[in-house]
Amino acid sequence: SAHIYTNVFRFDWTNWAEVKGLPAPRAYVEAATLGGYLYAIGGSTNDGGAEWFINTNMYRFDGANWTEVKGLPAPLGASGAAAMGGYLYVRAGATNTYRFDGANWTEVRGLPEDFRGGRLASLNEYLYAIGVAPVLGSCSNVCRFDGTDWTEVQGLPARRSSPVPATLGGYLYAIGGISETASPCTNVYCFDGISWSEVQGCPAPRVVGAAALNGYLYAVGDGATNVYRYDPSAPADDFTYTTNVDNTINITGYIGVGGAIDIPSTIEGKTVTSIGDTAFWNCTSLTSVTIPGSVTGIGGYAFSYCTSLTSVTILSGVTSIGCGMFLECTSLTSVTIPASVTSIGDQAFQSCSLASVTIPSSVTSIWEWAFTDCTNLTSM
Repeated sequence: SAHIYTNVFRFDWTNWAEVKGLPAPRAYVEAATLGGYLYAIGGSTNDGGAEWFINTNMYRFDGANWTEVKGLPAPLGASGAAAMGGYLYVRAGATNTYRFDGANWTEVRGLPEDFRGGRLASLNEYLYAIGVAPVLGSCSNVCRFDGTDWTEVQGLPARRSSPVPATLGGYLYAIGGISETASPCTNVYCFDGISWSEVQGCPAPRVVGAAALNGYLYAVGDGATNVYRYDPSAPADDFTYTTNVDNTINITGYIGVGGAIDIPSTIEGKTVTSIGDTAFWNCTSLTSVTIPGSVTGIGGYAFSYCTSLTSVTILSGVTSIGCGMFLECTSLTSVTIPASVTSIGDQAFQSCSLASVTIPSSVTSIWEWAFTDCTNLTSM
């Protein structure tokens, strides 16, 4: 017989503490957050023998107590859950997908008929199913859902069964999984919305869950108590920098190999708060950049003429997009502007390839020529 528990533990970035447990013991529960609540979905129970029972129950946690809410429409076995666009999505059974609006479930378009499985994660208003297979076993397939239809996108670099997905800093990660030879893997792959690249692997195989917290990715092991933390930031040696009078860091240049980078939020234990004028000027090797929430100021023309740059994610903290910040970034097709931004400067996105831009309501001023020669721009 199997031991099934109700325990729930909370991590504050330093220590674990046990909080109120689930109302009923469950194994293989899916979890996701929506609207400030934690949801525990489905799971299985055991009669003490060989037989397992699939549950439809769903419980909602407000930080203090659990409440049972409307359960899944059918006992199909939840095998993936994620929030997107104000809804909670669950993949259950073979191809079924259900959407929860906080009160009721609705069945939406399922995975294509010739695909099965896949854990869920959300990235940039899309829902991703990782490791969906035409047949049982390992695979590399990845499908994306826009709220209406599923589309197959670039697959994982290697075939995997049951990789664990998580999102952090505008990237989708696929962690671990089982190889074609039935060996547990430590590989970690990173997806920027277009293509996958391999990053530093997990120290041990058999990861069963992962989540992001405070700019780090955490992976939880199977059959043990181990938890691993991943810092996606580029190494400090990739940057030149100075120390500000308040003992914070100002990045003045980039000397790394390029590609997709996350600018670190700390260097030498000091908080990175600013990026200087022309710091990344003409860094043609950069393909995507994530600017951490610790950065509040960015100098003029900081990323201008980065002609291979395709996507930029600015986390909440920056208050203005300065003069010429992305001038002549001719490959730039995607930018995430946070609600902390209040102004967009002169020539900020001039001659970029943006097709659409979402400008938050916090922006009160847009200067001349901010979007001049953005010939692909059709909506704002």
